[in-house]
Amino acid sequence: MADSMMRRLARRLSGADVTGAPETAPREGGAAASRIAELADREMAHCVGTVTSVGVRERAGGTYALVVDLDDGSRVLSLVWLGRKQIGGIEPGARLGVDGRVSYRRGTPIMFNPRYELLPVGKR
Repeated sequence: MADSMMRRLARRLSGADVTGAPETAPREGGAAASRIAELADREMAHCVGTVTSVGVRERAGGTYALVVDLDDGSRVLSLVWLGRKQIGGIEPGARLGVDGRVSYRRGTPIMFNPRYELLPVGKR
């Protein structure tokens, strides 16, 4: 039992995809991106898409959250960076690759504070 727990922990820490989710567009490092429409709740995922909107929400206590919608053609994923008002290069029309844990809120897939990579606009 301890061995299987250690293996699961090692996979989680290494970022290895253990969900078996369908994959589409290849990633620069060789791994492929998951389609947003096929993401499961609490799944670690890598997604690639185009930024369709950027907004800032003021939260309780005077803190802010940057909210970005990412569209891969199958569905829109909301990206939320807590404590941020902007991130250079993230604007409508930009292409992003993001990595993080997906959660669902009111039926919408969301990633909080995902790792991201700005991609060339023409890249698939």
